[in-house]
Amino acid sequence: MERLQDLQSLSLLLMSELEMFPTLTGLCQCEHLQKLCFYGKIEKLPDPQEFPPNLIKLSLYNSHLQRDAITKLEKLPNLEMLVLGDGSYNWRDMIFSSESFPKLEILRLHLLKELEEWNVEERAMPKLKHLVINRCEKLKKIPDGLKMVTTLKELEIVGMPVEFEYRLRTKDFLEFKHTPSIKSTTDMLAIGLASHQNVGWPEAQFS
Repeated sequence: MERLQDLQSLSLLLMSELEMFPTLTGLCQCEHLQKLCFYGKIEKLPDPQEFPPNLIKLSLYNSHLQRDAITKLEKLPNLEMLVLGDGSYNWRDMIFSSESFPKLEILRLHLLKELEEWNVEERAMPKLKHLVINRCEKLKKIPDGLKMVTTLKELEIVGMPVEFEYRLRTKDFLEFKHTPSIKSTTDMLAIGLASHQNVGWPEAQFS
């Protein structure tokens, strides 16, 4: 890693699911590295001070992160975009603590199949603008703390259960402190459910 000090973008891929990345050392030497992507199991996520100091974008797929991984990621000082992809986080619950992810603007959650409860504490992600929740089919609802994030401009829902969509459009919609633009691939299913139950939804805010 010491020889790659001018590197700006790096993707690492493991070809076998039986392999795993060793503890990664030397990343902090890559002062110009801004984009980092891992495809494969990570034995141990580096501590925050061991990441590239100017990292802006981090993508993780099939990482099988340890339970304490979020507490490390949320302390990355310059992270603006985080992608938690298929197999990256296989735990039932996830917590974003207070004042975490200070510069995060874009968050993408893709195929987190075990995630049921996501808690966002007060003052977490104070600069979040765009959130994508894609096929996290066990997730029950939008975190209450997310409704307090006034910077959120766009919420994109992809392939989520109709029950999740229905709650989002009714109870959750009314509780957003600053209503974002909400895009959904399940609109037709949700509209059908609303019609069946004779529920009027605030369609003007959805696209």
